[in-house]
Amino acid sequence: MNAGTFLNELVQKLVSNPAAVEIEEEEDGNTRTFHISVDAEDTGKVIGKNGKVINAIRQVVAAIASKDNERAFVKINTPD
Repeated sequence: MNAGTFLNELVQKLVSNPAAVEIEEEEDGNTRTFHISVDAEDTGKVIGKNGKVINAIRQVVAAIASKDNERAFVKINTPD
């Protein structure tokens, strides 16, 4: 399983409205950046208290990517 697939499945399980989950992937050499967009009500669930959930997600995604000799970053697009 690659980092993008894992991230998509994980975030959809965390939120109340999985249909609103969108993940865009930027690739620059061996670096991938994932931009997560979720429903405004679900943003807090993905971030977690003091950012603990998103930090854990970032660590796991980075570990999966490192198996393929890649770097991965996860960013959340907050609603305006």
